[in-house]
Amino acid sequence: MGRLLNASVFGMGYIGLTTAIFMAEHIHVTCVEINPEKLDMLSEGVLPIYEPGLNGAFKKVSDNLKFTDCYWTAIEETDISFITVGTPSMPDGSQDLTSINSVLTQIGKSLRNKKRSHTIVIKSTLLPGTTENHVIPLLESSLGKSHGDSFHVFVNPEFTREGKSLQDLSNPDKIVIGTQEQTQAKQLIKLYKTMYPIDVPRIVTSHNNAELIKYTQNAFLATKLSFINTIANLCETIPQTDIETISKAISLDSRISPEYLKAGLGYGGSCLPKDLMALSWLTEQNKENVTLLKAVKNINDGQALRAVRIAEKTLVSLSGKTVSILGLAFKPDTDDMREAPAIKIIKELLDKRAKIKVYDPRAMGTARKIFGSEIEYSLSINSCLDSSDCCIIVTEWDEFRNLTKNNFEKMNRPLVIDGRNCLNEVFDFLEYHRIGFA
Repeated sequence: MGRLLNASVFGMGYIGLTTAIFMAEHIHVTCVEINPEKLDMLSEGVLPIYEPGLNGAFKKVSDNLKFTDCYWTAIEETDISFITVGTPSMPDGSQDLTSINSVLTQIGKSLRNKKRSHTIVIKSTLLPGTTENHVIPLLESSLGKSHGDSFHVFVNPEFTREGKSLQDLSNPDKIVIGTQEQTQAKQLIKLYKTMYPIDVPRIVTSHNNAELIKYTQNAFLATKLSFINTIANLCETIPQTDIETISKAISLDSRISPEYLKAGLGYGGSCLPKDLMALSWLTEQNKENVTLLKAVKNINDGQALRAVRIAEKTLVSLSGKTVSILGLAFKPDTDDMREAPAIKIIKELLDKRAKIKVYDPRAMGTARKIFGSEIEYSLSINSCLDSSDCCIIVTEWDEFRNLTKNNFEKMNRPLVIDGRNCLNEVFDFLEYHRIGFA
């Protein structure tokens, strides 16, 4: 394969786009996107997603990025292709492989007339066994040649955090490569050595192991969050207890990392919920005990609604009351609302006939696509809180941490439910509720 001077990335979702921008600092990248609207935006230099610093990085490397909807061009002009298309959950938790099937079929057809060997790197999250039993056979069928002959397939899961993806791509905790071919893996590692710090741990293993590592990590993080939220809920029933002190104390144990021990309204996003469901499905298919994984999901499903229960208990009835929601994205530094706790909260409040006003620094457009005219969209924090009977802080954006007395003074009733325990200053006149505090 020789030294790789260029690459193609298929699928300009969050992972695909951030991966392409990161790699374009080092090599030329051809980006394939079949959605005409998204392709036009990218070709015009407009990003369809938000992350701090991403737009600047995009402009900096624009000369090394090419956007197209032509599979053949991408395959012919590059030596390595990264597959980053989505693998959403079916209702039973299994994976919908429609997008990846389409990409792999087109790649196989495009490779038929290519004389050079081509490397395919799967970054899409796939259940263990999918690469061996589905991806490779599909490519062989589309191409008419055997794996290892004119193409090589690696599983290379990503472990990035939305809002910090460029940071995580530049300084990863680890690089995991799943392969059948140790020799070819060395060539992929050679490419990565030009991009990553030399001391990053590299784990070269089987396809199945690489696939399962991704699911195991995300399921463990989800478990930590549901566990600490369970203890937080208990704290609310025991006098003189608080979850922040407990989290700090246990995190000082060398066996327990402080990460993912912050209590709140539960997790969301495109990864943890989907991957936990898929791992539960796989565990059941293999007739193993799935109790823990289901419990993690059930705890998280109910956690967001604690804010609604606190509001209803305090206000007696939510019907006709105005509730302000500060924060819509599932986490700060992104506009992503996939599986966001705010969605569950707003739907429950609507069912209880509350009037809802919302504000988020980045996710207002996303919210409009979900709720339309059912809720009121505020242009500022103050307009969102004005004449409100209750405020629920759902996302810990930095600008919410420093709310002042003036922000709350025009509320009808100064009831604040801090779903992320993020307020830096609590004022005497507030009726203030925190998650995990008695």
